[in-house]
This record gives sequence, C-alpha cells and structure tokens, in this order.
Amino acid sequence: MDALLGSLLLILFGYAISSFERYRIGTAITPLGVLIWPYIVIVLLVNLIGQHFGFFPISLKSILMFTMFAGFFALGGHICINYQMRRSDYKNDFFLNRDTEILSIIPIFRSLFIGIGVIAIITGLIHLYQNVQIHGVESIWQSEFRSDYGTGVLSHFMILSRPAFIFLFADYIISKKKSLLILLILLFFIVFARQVKYHIFGLILGGYFFALLHHALQFSIKRILKYVIIIVVLFLSTYYIGFFAVGTDYALSEKTRFWVINLFFTYLFGGPIGFSEILSNNLYPLYSSNEIFAVPINLYRFLVKDINLVDIIIHNWIPVSEHNEIFHSSNVFGMIGMLYMYLGTYGAIIYLFLSGFLFYSIWILAIKFKRWVGIQLVYAFMMCYLTVGFFDLYFNKLTFYEASAYMLIVPLLFNIGKRMLNYAALSIRQTNEAI
Repeated sequence: MDALLGSLLLILFGYAISSFERYRIGTAITPLGVLIWPYIVIVLLVNLIGQHFGFFPISLKSILMFTMFAGFFALGGHICINYQMRRSDYKNDFFLNRDTEILSIIPIFRSLFIGIGVIAIITGLIHLYQNVQIHGVESIWQSEFRSDYGTGVLSHFMILSRPAFIFLFADYIISKKKSLLILLILLFFIVFARQVKYHIFGLILGGYFFALLHHALQFSIKRILKYVIIIVVLFLSTYYIGFFAVGTDYALSEKTRFWVINLFFTYLFGGPIGFSEILSNNLYPLYSSNEIFAVPINLYRFLVKDINLVDIIIHNWIPVSEHNEIFHSSNVFGMIGMLYMYLGTYGAIIYLFLSGFLFYSIWILAIKFKRWVGIQLVYAFMMCYLTVGFFDLYFNKLTFYEASAYMLIVPLLFNIGKRMLNYAALSIRQTNEAI
C-alpha cells in the first residue's frame, strides 16, 4: 500500500513541478525535469511491476526524501530564473530559445571539432592497439583491459571525443554529411571499446541535448523511446562482446540470456531501490565528503605526490531483490541517494541547492550567449548526466571535469588563435599596401 501511495504522490509531484515550469518559463525540458522524470518512471516500473518479480518495492520514505531533495534543487535553480526574468532585456520566450543560431555557429567551429575528433580517434586507436597487444583480443572484456584502456596519457587525449562527438552529432543532423557520420562512428567506437556504460550514454545523450538546444532536433516521446531502445541495445552489447570472446555457444545460450536480462533490470532498478534500502540501514549516512569532491582532492594529492587517492568505487553491495541466488545487488543509489549516503540530509540539501543554482545558471548562459559553444557543450553534457541521475552520481568523476574543461578551453583558444591570425594577416596586408 505504501509503495502504491508513494508512486501516486511521485506522479503528482512530477506533474506539479513540470506544469509550474512550463507555465513560468514555457518548457518542462529543464535540469529539474530531466532529473526527476526518469526517476519517476523507474519507481513506477519497480512498484507496479518489478516487485512482482522479487525486486524490493521503493519505500514511501525514500520517495518523500527524493521529493524534498529535488525541491531544494528546484529552489536553487529558480533563484537564477527569478534573476533572469527581472532583467530589462528579458523576453517571454527566452527559455524557448527559438533562434537557430547553430546554423551560423557550425561553419565557424566545424574545422575545430573535426580536428580534435581526429586527434581523439588516432590516439584512441593507438591506445586500443597497445592494450590488445598486451592483453590479447580474448581479454578485451576483462576488467584489467578496461582499466588500462581508461588510463594513461593517451586516454586523456581520448576525452576530446566528448566535445567532438556532441558538436558533430548536431552538425550531422543538420547537414547529413557522410564524412561526419564516419567520424561519429569512429569516435563512438573508441569510447565503446572501454565498455563503460556512462561513457557511452554521455555521447548519445550529450549529442541529443546539444541538438535539442539548437532545435536541430525536436522533443517527442517517439524519439525518446527510440533513444531508450538504442541505449538498451548498447548496454547489452557491452556484455556480449565478452560473451562472444568466450565462445558463440556461450554467448547465445539460454543461461547467458537469463543472466543478461537479470543484470539489465538490476542495473535499471538498482539506484532507486538501493536508496530506499539504505534509509533503513543504520550504517548510513557515512558523513564523508571526500568521495563527492574526489576530483579536486585527487588532483591536489597528485600534484603534491600523495599516493593516497580517494577511491569513489563502492565495494559494499546491498541486495535489491529477495532472489539472492542470482545477481540482484547494487552498489549505487542514484545521484540523490549517493549525496545522502556521503553527506547526510543537511549536506545533501546544501549540495543540491548549490547544484540547482549552478546548473540553471549554465542553462541560462547557454541560451543567452549564442556563440559561446563551450558553455552550450557543457550544458548538454550536464543534462545527460542529470538524466541518468536515477542510477548514480556522475559529477564526482574525472571524465565530467576533464571533458567540461576541454569544452570551455579548446573553443576559446581556437577563437583567440583565429583572431591573432586575422590580425597578423591584416598587418601584413597593410604593410604591403604602404610599401
């Protein structure tokens, strides 16, 4: 009964929030919207269907906690909205962003993103070849291979694939150039080879939100379902690479299919159920902020040559189902659940309030400054990881920081370089005319 009541309250909460934002700013495709609606869908699937297959229901307490935390995220965000709406240059359709500025941005930055895409592809293929030589093709699915492929100097150049793919995805949607499609496939391949789900989702969803921002794509339920199917197929593919490396018979066996199906739903349901379960566990919260701010802490420790880096991997798994004989455990608790687990109630409230303020500010800047492609890429990347926030917290991982830095710095350096070349060319021309 509590699970049913919680599901109903969650639907009403989502409807009220989205109606409010649509009424106030004209759209429900907001940082808050993409954070709450995937969570709502997963809770409904678990409480209405999943618990009949042995998965634990998501408790009313965890749903109420989620809505409270999301409310503080909304509060921080709408302080930014209020400030923007009080400006003298504010227009009622500001957040609808009806300008098609990307049509003029693409020719300016196309060469840059093709260039960094080629760099990412070359370094990625070299890095892949080196690791295949060390581990062998048959070991490509093993954790040692994935770990080595994701570390080292070349792996940092491979992060350039994120801004390149996201920008060129929108470019391809508009231009339909086959050369861009080839680049996108190669960029996707070097990321997919590591077989880490959130890296793959970062490309697909990041490209979608960047294209959506510039109206290269339009939001529709049909398109969302298509993207969901693509993501499911990609999720399953990351496992079948290893299965086929073992053998075709093993990969196509009924036992393997059963295991993969169970694993998929455990991943899908694990975050919300995990959060629900830790609320009744006296071991939590842990009150440890190091894991949340691991990237700046680890960067500092690296610079001072301190080898004691913060490990953000959770090694304590908790069951999410009554079927313990198969893999039904989780070590993730969703974005909000992870914040609660590490920071406690008050720490999570402060973090989410400031995050709401920051993320809505980035959204406003992405709309307001039409040619600031760097902030628009960061916005798209941010929205992608808010969307999958029902599963885990991704804003404490190096990839998000490093890719965001590339997105902001590389286009800026490109613009500075172009201006310097133009200035030098003008000076030479004026000198020649004077002579």
